[in-house]
Order: sequence, then structure tokens, then C-alpha cells
Amino acid sequence: MEPCPLGLLLLVLILCSYSGHAADPPIATVAVVSPQPPYYAGDKVTLRCDIAKHTYYYWYKGNNQINNQKTLIIHLPDHGQYTCQGYRSDRNLYSQRSAPVSISVTALPTATVTVESPEGPYYPGDEVTLRCDVVKYSDWYWYSWYQDGYYVKTEGRQAITFSLSDEAGQYLYTCRGTREKRPKTSQHSTAASISARSFPVPTLTVHPSPAFTGETVTLTCVIQPSTGWTYAWDNPPSSKASKPNSNIYTISRATVSDQGKYKCYGVRERSRKSSPYSNTVQLTVEALPVATLTVEPQSPVFTGETVTMKCVIESLSGWTYKWYKDSSTTPVSEGNTFTIRGATESHKGQYWCQGERGYRPTTSQPSRRITLDVKAPPLATLTVEPQSPVFTGETVTLTCVIESLSGWTYKWYKESSTTPVSEGNTFTIRGADEFHMGQYWCQGERIDRPTLSQPSRRITLDVKASKPKLTLSPAHQLLTGDSVTLRCELGVSSGLVFNWYRHTQNSDPVNQTDGDSYSISSVNISDEGQYWCRAGRGVFYIQYSDAAEIKVTDAGSSKSMVTVGGVIRLLLAFALIILMVLMYCSQKAKGSVSVMPNPGLQQSDSHSPTSQNRVLGGAVAGTSDVVYDEIELQDTL
Repeated sequence: MEPCPLGLLLLVLILCSYSGHAADPPIATVAVVSPQPPYYAGDKVTLRCDIAKHTYYYWYKGNNQINNQKTLIIHLPDHGQYTCQGYRSDRNLYSQRSAPVSISVTALPTATVTVESPEGPYYPGDEVTLRCDVVKYSDWYWYSWYQDGYYVKTEGRQAITFSLSDEAGQYLYTCRGTREKRPKTSQHSTAASISARSFPVPTLTVHPSPAFTGETVTLTCVIQPSTGWTYAWDNPPSSKASKPNSNIYTISRATVSDQGKYKCYGVRERSRKSSPYSNTVQLTVEALPVATLTVEPQSPVFTGETVTMKCVIESLSGWTYKWYKDSSTTPVSEGNTFTIRGATESHKGQYWCQGERGYRPTTSQPSRRITLDVKAPPLATLTVEPQSPVFTGETVTLTCVIESLSGWTYKWYKESSTTPVSEGNTFTIRGADEFHMGQYWCQGERIDRPTLSQPSRRITLDVKASKPKLTLSPAHQLLTGDSVTLRCELGVSSGLVFNWYRHTQNSDPVNQTDGDSYSISSVNISDEGQYWCRAGRGVFYIQYSDAAEIKVTDAGSSKSMVTVGGVIRLLLAFALIILMVLMYCSQKAKGSVSVMPNPGLQQSDSHSPTSQNRVLGGAVAGTSDVVYDEIELQDTL
């Protein structure tokens, strides 16, 4: 096969190239230069038509040609579908149209105005705080505010406080936000309408009317709607108001000086502007009926007495009477009479009464206060002579004395009986007996107050038998020189003088003691005999005791013998000791010597051949006999 000529190849290439351009013109491309979507009203969108080596450019919105520049600037809110096409004049060649680019407008974020505080209604001069909020983005840095369509300088604050004018009217407020990034602004908010009303007129009421002194009167100032107001009163002192700036004005315990005309008005909390005055009310205060208190007897009263207090209200009717003590608000009694029976110091204090009833006036004026002083009556003092116990047959004198006041009659009582056993300041019991035992006390009575004294202390009278018991200690037979104690047992050891008798009762006493014992430290034969005792005080003496006998034995000689025997024993023992010492010293040179006492009277038969026995007889004196001991001396060489 022969190779193709070079010229033929070039021709083929040229024809192929020409045939390709004729069949497939180039395609234009639309590029978005700025900004990137989304797009907002007010944005400028720049599009560029890209196609190589084309001289002319054609832009279409839909099918309408709108521009012949390489770039197209679209001012939103214009929007739609955009295409472009190129043209080469040197070849009379058009490119294919680009794919359409859709430009749409996204709505701006909407601003919203809200009332932050306070809630309505609003009045001229009020301050209202509004807040602007824009959704979707959080980087809004500037907020523009408009009042009735006019820009208001607020330094871009999100929340602003507006002062309403001094005239009633309606105000419209809008806002919008601004940010650095797209979208740079929000839409304007819908308008917030703030209406300022005219100031309302307060309504003033008073209850009760007319009022009585001591009653609680309430004046009430009302403004509708009631929010955002404080209240002021033009006439009465504010110290009686329930609390500062309150719409309730309370007069507790009204007096005649509270009568008069009253008005009130409101003050706006934010603007401090005042409402008009309320209507005027007239307060009339009438005096309450007076409670009158009487007391019998007059203070001071004495313990045990009966006190009667009466309360009377002369005007009106239907009263219930209540009694009060000191500062307590709880009644201590009810009824027009209050009686205290058996007054004590606990009843001391101030008393007063007051009337109450079920319809106005519900209370009377309180009565005057009376002070009840309760004192103890004078004290009866009782003395007794002699002191208990006393003895049968003895005379006992009880004396009753009341030192204060005069005109006393004295009465004597025994145990719990209320019937007197005697009268007079002295009560004497002669020849006391067991029948007279018991508790005694006295009390004074008189015609004037106090009619009774305090009762005296109670003394217990104990009556004992008047015969004592005589005892000896020791009770056995005595030796001369022994001691003995006689005791006169009565159960009473003080306040008495004891007499001691020997041989006969009517003899002179051998001794007299203040105590109930008598001791003989060293008895002799001469002290033997019968003894009696007897006690007394003053001119009264009790019975003699039964006799007690003292017996004494004489041992005089026996004692002498015992004494001589003892001396002999001591002398013999001393001589024996000297003898033993000498023998010991004598034998020491020769050897050793042993001195041993023989426990018995027998003589030992066993002796050592080298031993030498020596027996020394020693006399030992006893009470009547002489006893000998043996001492054995041994040589121990």
C-alpha cells in the first residue's frame, strides 16, 4: 500500500476541523462573583459570563435580553433566572447559552418590640421600658428606634425607657437591628402602641360613720385600675396610717380630735405625678358611754377578806360586762359584779371593767383603773410556859399577843375544831392531864377591819406521867472505891431541877442537879442505902421515884495482903536477876553457864555426868500463899 501524500493529510485535517466547529459551538458559563447566597433585599449580586475568545456577551432574564457586558450587576429585590451567550465576530459564531442561574430574595429577619415594664395602663408622664428582639441571628450590635416614624437617638441600646408626655395620647414605637455580616439589617418591627390615659379620680369611703370614741375607723382610697399607685392624704397625720403610702387609712381608738374632712389622691410610682383629689368625706366621732367602777371595801384589803367590785353603764342597754387585770387583754371575769372571796396577795393589781354588746357601739369606754393592795392581817403570837412536854398535874399558861392595832378579842382553838375552847389573851390549864394533849393556836377578832388576825403558830402540848424511873449503873454489889451513876429517867432532861434523896423521901436531898443523873465517883460503906429521885420546876414537883438500893462490900484486908505479896515478889525477882548475873560472870572464865527456869515443882533425874546442879528457891507471893520456883544451873564444859 502506498503512503498518503502530506498535502492530502493536511487537507483532511482542515476539513475535519471546519466540520467540527460548525456542528458544536462552545457553551457559555455563568459564574457568581459576589455575594454568595442567600440574597437579601438591598444586596447587589454580580454575575460573570465565562467563554473563551468571544468578543461580545449577551445576558438574558428569562428570554429577554437585558445587557451585553461580560459582567451583570443585579440590584435586589430584582430576581429571576439569568443566562448569557458569547459571539465571535471574526467567525460570525455564537456560543451556546449558559445554564440558567436562579437569583431569589430571602426575607430579612423581623424585629419585634415588646413592653418590658411596667404593665399598663399608662398615664401621662409614666416611663415605659421597651425591648427590641431580632430572631435567627445573635450578633446584632445596633438597634434603631422610631417613635411615630421618627428616628430616636438611643445609642443603639436594645432596651430603652421612654417617658410619656404630660398629655394623654397614643404613641407608636418600631425598631430594627443592624449587624456586621449579611444580612446587615433586619426588617422594621411592627409598631407597638402605647396609650396614655387621663388620670383617674380616686374614690374615698369611710367606715363606720358616724364613729364612736375608741372604735377603729377605716378610710379607703381607691383608684381603678389600682396598679402603679401610691397614696397620700391631705388632712390627718400620717402617723395613724396603716403603713406609709397605703390606700387604707386606719384610726385605731378614734377620739373627738379625729373629726374632720378627709381627702386623698394617688401618686404614680414612676413619674411621681399626682392624680386629682378624691371626693371629700366628713368623719364624725361621738363619745362612747362610760363604764363606772366601784369597789368595797376600799384598798388596802386584808388576806381572807371578800372584795366586791361593780361595773355600771347608765346609757343605752344590752351591755355585757367584762373585767380585766393589769395589762392583760383576756378577761378575768364577766358580769356587772366581780367578787374576790378569800383575798390573797396574788389578787394584787390594777382592775378595770368595760361594756360590750352585739351592735354599735360595740364597746363602752373603759372604767377608771383601781389598784387593789392586799396585805396580810396582823399576826397573833403564841407563847407557852412551861415548854412541852409537861407533866400530869402541872399548870400550863398559853399567852396570845397581837402587837398592831387595838380592840382585839382573843380566841383559843384546839386541833382542827372551829369552836373556841377559851377566850382572852391568856389560856391557863391547871392540873394538866393526858386529856389536854394536842395542838393549840389562837386568833384575834375585832369589829373594825381587819376583823381577823392571822392565826398564830400551832404548838403541840405533850403531857407525860409524873413518876420517874430510878436506875443504877452498875447495878451489881459494889466494892468500896467503885463508882456508880444514878439516873432519873423521865424522857425530859432539860428545864428541870433534879433532887436526890437517901434513907427517907422527906429528908433533905443529898444532892441537886440540873441534869437527870447523879454520880458517886468512889463509894464507901457510908454510901449504902435506899435512894429516891424527884424533879421539879418552879413550885411544881413530880412524884418520887421508886427506891433503888446501893450495897457496898469492905475488902480492905485482902487488898493489903495482895499489896504485900506483890512487893515480896518484886524483891525476890530482883534478887534472882542479880544472882543470875553474878553466876554468869563467875562461870564465864571457866566455861559457859546456862540458866533455865524449871516449869514445874518436880526435880529432873537426868543429869549429865559433867553437869553440876544447883537449885535456888525463889518465893513468889500470891494473895495468901508462897510459891517456890527452881532454877537449874549447868556447867557446859
